[in-house]
Amino acid sequence: MKDSLGWRLKLGVVTPSVNACVQPEFDAMRPAGVTNHISRMLMSDSKITSDSTFHSVIKEIDDALEPAVISVMTCKPDHLIVGVSIEAVWGGMEGSRTVADRIRRHCPVGITMASDAIPAALKAVGAGRRLALICPYRDPGVVQVKKFLNECGYEVVRARGIPHDTSSQLSLITQLELVRELKNIDGPDVDAIVQFGANIAMAAVAAEAERWLEKPVVAVNTALYWHALRTNGLHDIIEGFGALLERH
Repeated sequence: MKDSLGWRLKLGVVTPSVNACVQPEFDAMRPAGVTNHISRMLMSDSKITSDSTFHSVIKEIDDALEPAVISVMTCKPDHLIVGVSIEAVWGGMEGSRTVADRIRRHCPVGITMASDAIPAALKAVGAGRRLALICPYRDPGVVQVKKFLNECGYEVVRARGIPHDTSSQLSLITQLELVRELKNIDGPDVDAIVQFGANIAMAAVAAEAERWLEKPVVAVNTALYWHALRTNGLHDIIEGFGALLERH
């Protein structure tokens, strides 16, 4: 029997409790007959002033994963999106597989993580192997993302971390600030730009940037939602979010 509102697809989403961007961006991309069901990974909004406090935030996210998955599965979604990108790539491909195995103990449906969505998105848009990376992480987090992308066959030629005091402050970053970050990191040696950090409202900015940079700009939330739709056989054309949702 089909769900009355999500008659095409019910998507479960787990994301940190401090995240204010995943839910509205996913809802903006939602086709008719698809519903999004958010489960919050409870964590504090501590100040991130050192690598040590950054690691503490990562541990909070990791500890909150299973309870959020268990919670959202009670509404019986058809597919699960992990709306936190660093959790999916910490430890490279091996770390990603470990996280997926943990989720599958509580989740009998398909899973989309950044480790699935980003490589698939880059392949879909025909990105070259030389990437620039924008993310909100301190050096240990940047190292983890670069490790994962390298294992996928890409070279990160430049990376920029967007400074912030707490995780919730990422949602306050303006479109103008993101445009400046994109311009600063771009160059003729870059084939595509990838953005990590699900609490950054990059989806619409990335779509615009593809036009004036004339290269793929892959925002993690766009890639996650695109991957979940396409994996489940939904090929709706959704305008306003760039090449992924318009042409692939």
